[in-house]
Amino acid sequence: MGQKFTSDNTLAEYMQSSSAKLQFHGQGAFQLSNTRCPDKSGCECGNAADHDRICAALLQKSGNQCPQVMCKDPLKPVGHCCEMCGAIISLEYSAGFEIEVYQNRILHTFLSLPKNTGVQAAVSKVRERQTFLRTIPRSSASFIQIVLVDNRTGSETGTQAEQLAQDIVKDITEHGVLFGIAVRTLHAATGSNRSTQKAGATIAGTVVVLFLVLLLLGAVLLLYRKGTLRSLASVRFTSLWSRKRDLDLSGETADKGFDNPIFDTPCDPAALAGACSVEEEEEAPKEMASKNSELYYINPLYDETELCA
Repeated sequence: MGQKFTSDNTLAEYMQSSSAKLQFHGQGAFQLSNTRCPDKSGCECGNAADHDRICAALLQKSGNQCPQVMCKDPLKPVGHCCEMCGAIISLEYSAGFEIEVYQNRILHTFLSLPKNTGVQAAVSKVRERQTFLRTIPRSSASFIQIVLVDNRTGSETGTQAEQLAQDIVKDITEHGVLFGIAVRTLHAATGSNRSTQKAGATIAGTVVVLFLVLLLLGAVLLLYRKGTLRSLASVRFTSLWSRKRDLDLSGETADKGFDNPIFDTPCDPAALAGACSVEEEEEAPKEMASKNSELYYINPLYDETELCA
């Protein structure tokens, strides 16, 4: 609402406005108290069960139609009724986090700067129901949500909020440990760069890959049940077995021997016997001579006649 009530009188005045009549129905009465949130990390609003009814009351005058935004793929913060241009920072927090301390840091360190005039920020603890691949629900966890919007229009819509979000993320990277927080995600949607979070594209890509893998497995299973894969495997095995058998048969019929150059090809037995007898007759005198003579060799430096003398 952008307002803070510190007394029952100011709250009663607001309840008479048209905005309050859209938000609150019935004859109930409100009373302010000094009871603070017992959790230093913040308390959730706890109106998730009545979210649709609250939004229907807020959009009653506009025919349940949200205002048109000037950015592509606009953002919808947790707990909001309509989409918006700007930036959303989601933070994980530890036991030492105090939401009021960090709200004061956002106010004095960033929003008080002249360059951030026109930017509005909301820091709160929220809880979003998480799902796996956007279909399977899983346990939800609370986190800190920072919503940033600006008053710029046209192509500059949300650009100032996006720049402030980047400054806050940089500050958390450097000093987040001191406050017990860490950046989980940063979403931004502007009229100029139209930047959006890439997590949706990543999830969509994962879904497509899983779908293709399941489709391939289903096709393989279907072919196997029909016997197509088994017939192809048997044909392939039979082809390989036939090729191996042909190679073995051709190897058995071929001459696996080789010619040894030391030994000549055998000739006619009679001629072989004659050749052997001639060689024996020629070798016999040589053997006798070698037995009767000493071992010597011919030296080419001396004449053969001198050696014989």
